[in-house]
Amino acid sequence: MVAFDSDLGKFTITARLFNLVSNMPAEKQFILLKSLLRQNITTYLYKLIIEMPEEQQTHLLEHLGEMADRELPVTTIELDNYESSMRANPRKPCLIKVACRIQNSSFNSHIIDISTVGVFIETNTNFSVGQKIALKFNIPNQQHPIQLNGVIAWNGLQGIGVKFSSLTDFQKKTIQAFVNVR
Repeated sequence: MVAFDSDLGKFTITARLFNLVSNMPAEKQFILLKSLLRQNITTYLYKLIIEMPEEQQTHLLEHLGEMADRELPVTTIELDNYESSMRANPRKPCLIKVACRIQNSSFNSHIIDISTVGVFIETNTNFSVGQKIALKFNIPNQQHPIQLNGVIAWNGLQGIGVKFSSLTDFQKKTIQAFVNVR
């Protein structure tokens, strides 16, 4: 009887998890998937592709070809409401393409959150704290990209925290306006 009760408990927990996940917005489901896969989304996608019938693979190939030809819109991801109140400088969760340059190396990634003093950039690469970094990205509804310099303030498993070295008044106002839009 004890084994049955523990199995029932496991199914109760599973059902609750299914319910919570199914009620999450798609953006939060993606963040959850990413954390469960520990940033190894590419391997998971490869596995899904290998398991697809050839007809589905062909359809996916066509769809991805169409996607490559058009610019994807900037998407804002709403995280926990209390996160911004914990910081001296409120951050806005977002998903903004960014071009980065560190020394002689360049890479493209995404800004995951932004404030008037810095950004969090998604990357699996381990950079040193204190390294200088040049950034170029577009704030939604702005014609021209923002180009600025910063320094890596911290490095984690999911990315890097970058503190801006200096902002022009225009850059600060543009970022502040975006951060304040809810």
